[in-house]
Amino acid sequence: MGLHEIETFDFTLKSTVTIILGGNGCGKTSLLSVFLPLAPAKSEFREGGSYTNYALVGDDRLKFEVLRRGSSLSCSIFNITKGVSIVDSVNAKVYNSMVEQLTGITKEIKELINGETLLTDATTEVRRKWFTLMSESDLTYVVGCYRRLRKLASSLSGAIEHTGRKIGEAKMRVVDDEEDRARLEVRLKELDVELQELNRTIEARPGLDNAVSVDSIRKRIASLQPAVKLIMERYGVLPSDELINEFQSRVVAWREQAASAETECNMYNKELSQLLDEESRQAYLMRNHTGLKQTIDSLKQELATFQQNWMFPALFEGTRIDVDSIQNALNDACNWNLPLSMHLDQLKTTERLGALEKRLQGMDLTSAGLSEKLQRCENVLHGLYHDRQHFLETAEVDCPQCNHRFRPGIRKSLPEIEKAINDNEGWKKQLKDEMDSLLRDRKEIEEDVRSLRTIREIVMSYSNHPVVGLFFRKLQELDIFTTARDRYGAIARAFTEELDSAMMYLRQSAKLATAEREWQEAVAAVGNVDGALSQKIEHIRSQLDGANRRLIEYRRQANELERETIQLQQTKEAIERFQKGYEHLVSEMNISVNNVVVRELLNRREAKLDAYTSARERFRQMEGAIARLAELEKEQAELLKEHHHARLIINAVSPEKGLLRRYFYAAITRIMDLMNRYIEMVWAYPMQVIPCDLTDGDLDYTFPVRLKDHEELVPDVKKGSKAQRIIFNMMFRLTAYKALGLQNYPLLLDEPSEGMDEEHKNRLVNFIKSLALSGEFSQLLVVSHEAEVHSKLNEATYCVVEPEGVTLPPVYNEGVIIKYAS
Repeated sequence: MGLHEIETFDFTLKSTVTIILGGNGCGKTSLLSVFLPLAPAKSEFREGGSYTNYALVGDDRLKFEVLRRGSSLSCSIFNITKGVSIVDSVNAKVYNSMVEQLTGITKEIKELINGETLLTDATTEVRRKWFTLMSESDLTYVVGCYRRLRKLASSLSGAIEHTGRKIGEAKMRVVDDEEDRARLEVRLKELDVELQELNRTIEARPGLDNAVSVDSIRKRIASLQPAVKLIMERYGVLPSDELINEFQSRVVAWREQAASAETECNMYNKELSQLLDEESRQAYLMRNHTGLKQTIDSLKQELATFQQNWMFPALFEGTRIDVDSIQNALNDACNWNLPLSMHLDQLKTTERLGALEKRLQGMDLTSAGLSEKLQRCENVLHGLYHDRQHFLETAEVDCPQCNHRFRPGIRKSLPEIEKAINDNEGWKKQLKDEMDSLLRDRKEIEEDVRSLRTIREIVMSYSNHPVVGLFFRKLQELDIFTTARDRYGAIARAFTEELDSAMMYLRQSAKLATAEREWQEAVAAVGNVDGALSQKIEHIRSQLDGANRRLIEYRRQANELERETIQLQQTKEAIERFQKGYEHLVSEMNISVNNVVVRELLNRREAKLDAYTSARERFRQMEGAIARLAELEKEQAELLKEHHHARLIINAVSPEKGLLRRYFYAAITRIMDLMNRYIEMVWAYPMQVIPCDLTDGDLDYTFPVRLKDHEELVPDVKKGSKAQRIIFNMMFRLTAYKALGLQNYPLLLDEPSEGMDEEHKNRLVNFIKSLALSGEFSQLLVVSHEAEVHSKLNEATYCVVEPEGVTLPPVYNEGVIIKYAS
């Protein structure tokens, strides 16, 4: 199986040197690509796949996690030591930037640590980049200045080119617009003169009045139509103040005559009324003189039939009680009779209300005593039940002083406790029975008390009533509320019948008194009759008719004159309204004409202003283009001068042909010396890498190799054997670690002994041991499948990715969990 068939791979480093074993193609090299916390490409993950790296950075232990979700990576960094999240669910770019900030590992450093940077396979540009990077440790400031100068020269070149293009475009516009600019200048002057003339004309006229419009004029004309109609309907002379005053004087004269005639009519009416009353009185006296005696006799006989033994004789006295009081009592009977009879029927006792209330108080005291006894009984039972439970839950113990066995805290025996519980339960049941019986009796008495209180309220409410009070006093006299409640219906029915009889008796008594008074008047008036009363009445009636005819005529004349006066006043008011409205109409028409003229002038001025603004803006643009062209030409000259100076400095400092060349060459020489010292530790015979040639004035980054004492050099490191190229690349990486100051970074070696003979393999193993003991690297990870190599690194731990095809060590995969996909 290979790495691509593994579902879960958990790898924890246990020692400084770790050897990764496995057959060819099992994915050992791929495992190294995810050793460092930088996020791999998303193509390295399947959907939902994740990668987690735990690393010690300084004093903090950090957790780096990368997870693929859909088409993107979700990355997080968590500080385990401090328990805080540094970044959470960010993209790969932000994550890698934070990894570089925390660990200093960049993409280039990762390629160097993983062994992806190979000196033998690198192009000239790649070699220049790396040797420049490794040489900058001594020339950081100068190289930084040189880079900034090159960047400045590049930006200046772009700015010069961009400015040249803008100058070309500006020149074309300026040349094409020259004639238009001259014509536009003349046109601007003409427009300025025309605008000044229009402004003077507008200022000479009245301003706009937006309150006047065609609609307002139409409304004004419509408002005049009622007045015009009223004036046109007037025939004859138009009214004046003198004519109206004359008509008003005539109306006043006719009103005065009508008032005089009305006074005369009132006098005749009053006199006629008195004569007619006297005539009626005399006729009545003469007509009823004989019948009054019969009426009085019949009323006396009818009243005599009412003389009997009444239960409520005060109803018939006619002193305090009248017909209206009796009628009100009959109307109120429905309000008190039904509830009174209902509560009387509900009573079950013949005792009075005071006695029942005293019995209730006694029952309340008895109930309180029973409740107190019942509570004391329950408290005693609670303690007894607790004692029994305590007795049952407490075990017997032996007395340390004697042979006596007892239960701690128990003073009574279980039979005594049970007997006490039974006695108190019986007492409790007896108390509850007494309480229930008392509550039943109390409920019945309480219902009677409630009914008696309602009856008392009804009696008290009507005790002062002159009619109903008689009825309630009679009920109290006969003990209807206590012992004789069965007689209430008969007494109530008798009271109602006597009310009806009393009303009839009182009405007939009033009629008898009136008849007797009229009889006395008739007796006194007999013989006092006026014989000329009819002639007086006829004379007064003829005078009254004449006065009425005159009154009607005077009023008719006054009303006609008053109506004509009102018409004259309305016509005069209509003329005044028309005159005022016509003046306003003429004024509004003049304002409307002025508005039309002013708006036309304003529109013309607006059009002129638009044309002037457009022309002025276009002229300013042309002037601005000329000024901009001059600025661009000046700016281009300054840029050319600055670019020339920058190129002079760049050429003087250039690493290829300037001052930096010799310093870079010296740095490259030091790097080669360090590489050669590393090579001497591994290689069995002399093999020296020569610095690149500088004779042609340029660094070609070609590194020849001298083998033993041969005069002829190998042209470049890439021309060496397979084992030699591996050594060159390995020593270049170690030298880069030194030059870049990568202290306590891991070192990953992928098949370092490939192609080597037995002697060189042994020397390489010893060299790797010395690297592990040097303390310069945090970990050494060696990928190999050769037993003679990993068997000599006996201090190392082993991770076996695939056991097939390799010689397995005695102990391996400690701290490694591998779960293969099914």
